[in-house]
Amino acid sequence: MAELYSFGQHGFKNSYGLLRYNFDSNGILKTNEVQKMNQSSIQPERGYKFINEFQWNKNKNNHILTAYSHYIENYIFDRPIAVLGTIRGPMPAFIVDQTNALFFGADYSWKKEWSAHFSGTYGFSYLWSRNISKNEPLIHQPPISTNYKLDWKHSKFWKFNESKLSIKPSYTFAQFQAPRTVSPESLIDGSALIDSNSEIFDFTDAPKGYFLLDLSWNLAYKNWNGNIAIHNILNNRYRNYLNEMRYFADEIGKNILVNISYNFTAKK
Repeated sequence: MAELYSFGQHGFKNSYGLLRYNFDSNGILKTNEVQKMNQSSIQPERGYKFINEFQWNKNKNNHILTAYSHYIENYIFDRPIAVLGTIRGPMPAFIVDQTNALFFGADYSWKKEWSAHFSGTYGFSYLWSRNISKNEPLIHQPPISTNYKLDWKHSKFWKFNESKLSIKPSYTFAQFQAPRTVSPESLIDGSALIDSNSEIFDFTDAPKGYFLLDLSWNLAYKNWNGNIAIHNILNNRYRNYLNEMRYFADEIGKNILVNISYNFTAKK
């Protein structure tokens, strides 16, 4: 429903759904009327997907490789279109748009039992995407990422029934498939003109790649379970390409989470 009828300010941006905007004969965005469904050019999404997964195990090594392709007719996505003046100052504006898109990707994981107490899991993800209607990059597609998680597990640890300590380094690369950048300043002063036929753009360059280090410790004692997790131990500054708040601020720095739970059991 939001894709059809969203209109106006939503938090930090203005967003216009598929039925809440149109372009006039000059390609200028108009938001003064709601289109009727039977008079609009909206088409349902249709996806054609192929997935193939390979698994092999040898000497306590478990490998999984998943490769896939996905063609989507009338792919629905959030597209930057302008910068609008508001009482809070200039605000980015987005429209919900449609195009034909093609995706190719692969996910790989390798799990190794190093010993009775140590195990590790490596992961890698890659996605290639394209707006094939206009042969241009899509926006807001996940960049290449890789991580390794090392677990140290004991069935008995001191007075605890179970203990598992995990450390996870990860690296997310810069999105090299990002669309062109058109700065808000150039949209405001009119040096950049955007209409219905313009190439997809973004307001800022894709952020740089970043390294994160996370740590967690899970404990169990009788009916009690506890977890202590520290995200971004090194307190690195970074911005997530998939988070539109990257236009304004960094992601959260070092973050410590503590969780304690108790499982109630009925008496027989």
